[in-house]
Amino acid sequence: MSSESCPLPKGLAFLRSLALPRKLGLLERLFGRRLASRGIAEVCLANGCVWTIDFGEVTHRWMVYGAYEGPVQMNWLKGWLKNGGVFVDSGANIGQFVVSLSASPGICTFAFEPVRDQRRWLEGCLCRYPQWDVSVIPLGLGDAEQQAMIKLAGGRSTLRQDWYQGQQLTQELIELTTLDQFTSREGIDRIRLWKLDMEGYEPKALAGAQHLLAQRRIDALLIEAQTATIPRILEILSAAGYGLYRLQGSGSLSAITESVWAGGFEGNLIALPHGSGR
Repeated sequence: MSSESCPLPKGLAFLRSLALPRKLGLLERLFGRRLASRGIAEVCLANGCVWTIDFGEVTHRWMVYGAYEGPVQMNWLKGWLKNGGVFVDSGANIGQFVVSLSASPGICTFAFEPVRDQRRWLEGCLCRYPQWDVSVIPLGLGDAEQQAMIKLAGGRSTLRQDWYQGQQLTQELIELTTLDQFTSREGIDRIRLWKLDMEGYEPKALAGAQHLLAQRRIDALLIEAQTATIPRILEILSAAGYGLYRLQGSGSLSAITESVWAGGFEGNLIALPHGSGR
């Protein structure tokens, strides 16, 4: 394993190895401003992999601080994938979840990233790890095979045309497919984990996987959700016999109720088939 190309501030390497409460936020307060000025560089991430990141992006800096989006969620995901299987990452961006999950033996990753610059970034980083079974797919996932315009906002790029109203953002024409059609073409029978981080487009992607969901051929889903999208997400999943859960700090799952999102919610939820013995 190569050593880091960009030296980290004194103390960061030590602190990120500790099990600190709210570690990502703490390290961001301590080191974020100093790191933000460093621009784009290769660096040794908290998990020991060397990756190219933009220190000016906070979500990139999280990769340096520790387990991406926190150790509770990452430990649950790694445990879920401990015996391998197909991992579908829709909204792969520069590979935050790919670099966190795809190195383990037996994991076959399909990383969907339709935005050209983010996809090239991911492909460049993966050149270091040809032994990983990762296929970068130049498509987005939706409810039909079609073309669409995506608003470019880094890791917050979205197909939602009602987002970023009044902002002059560059747009890019991308190709969409459905997960049902993609798995049929590729001969993929079962998906161990499907991660959806699509900035409000998650319900459309779920609608394009209704055949897989109805047959319970997706073992678990990690879904970025907001108050506005949860009702439709619940509708699709409930019809297919899946429950929607929130991951607690203890690592256990609790079924979500309307009170969870009624006051405003934005975060990740986990979906499992009913009776799966979570």
